[in-house]
Amino acid sequence: MKKAFMSLKFHDGEEDKKKIDDLDLSSVFYLNLFIALALYLILFILSPYIATYYNEPNLLWLSRFVFLTFIFNSFSIVQNANFSRTLDFKTPAISSICAIIISATISIFLAFKGYGVWALASNHVIYSFLRTVFYWVRSKWRPILKFSFQSIKRYFKF
Repeated sequence: MKKAFMSLKFHDGEEDKKKIDDLDLSSVFYLNLFIALALYLILFILSPYIATYYNEPNLLWLSRFVFLTFIFNSFSIVQNANFSRTLDFKTPAISSICAIIISATISIFLAFKGYGVWALASNHVIYSFLRTVFYWVRSKWRPILKFSFQSIKRYFKF
């Protein structure tokens, strides 16, 4: 569910507009960020109920920690779309591989230190965070402080 929701795709809008501009990208970026923050807040509030349902008190903070990936991933959606649009598949691949190696190394270390399920959860969250950081380091695009509902309507097909 998370992957499907967080990777909302927007089409290139060829029939509406020939060139995607910074206002379009920024609007999509801020919408994704808003949705991720809202979803995180809802899941944060529901975490005690999730822990109770499974009768596992450790799920309270563990789920809240893992749900951070919604926020981290929302920061990389437009960056990833830009790489794809320009047919740059090397940058995301290298970013992902580096993030996998680093997060796996940290998780293995945590597992050996006895952190159990937190080591597994850390792998997921650290990977998401590092991949996003690497995307931002390698991308030239930055959002502008503007938002347009017209851009959102034009690019999202629901």
